Amino acid sequence: SISFIFYFNFKAPIWDNLGKSNDEMEEALKYLRELSNTYSEYDRAISTCSNLSSDEWKNQSDGEVGKTLYNLSQIFKKVRKHLRDMGAAADVEVEPPSQTRLADACMSSPGCVFAGVPGAGGYDAIYAIVLNGAEDTIKKLWREWKEATILPLPVHASPVGVRFDTF
Repeated sequence: SISFIFYFNFKAPIWDNLGKSNDEMEEALKYLRELSNTYSEYDRAISTCSNLSSDEWKNQSDGEVGKTLYNLSQIFKKVRKHLRDMGAAADVEVEPPSQTRLADACMSSPGCVFAGVPGAGGYDAIYAIVLNGAEDTIKKLWREWKEATILPLPVHASPVGVRFDTF
């Protein structure tokens, strides 16, 4: 259970490693936000990267945006590894092998920055954060995935920030 993971990992180096990787992720996201405000070719760079896999971003002629996106994807791979290590140490499937295969396939798809298993882990959910224009690639992957039926619940960033909707 998740409570056992928390109990176990407050004492384990895995928890420290996860914290360090999360801090790296935060810094990379802040830098990407800074680039979005200062780099005149940011939108074009994002558009270009949305058609390439993350491994191709580091060699992008658009420079800093591609390198930053590449770094984000690499940091997130470390986060996922730490979460799997945590689960293995606690004997809890935080990222079960079937979910690992799906998340890896997502992360290999053009435009996917990161993908993983949310919350306490398990078999019931996966998420993918993709660049604008890459949504169809992930949707196609999920439709064609043979190991499980995937029900997409698309969520998009709002251009107006956080707001409350009434239903």
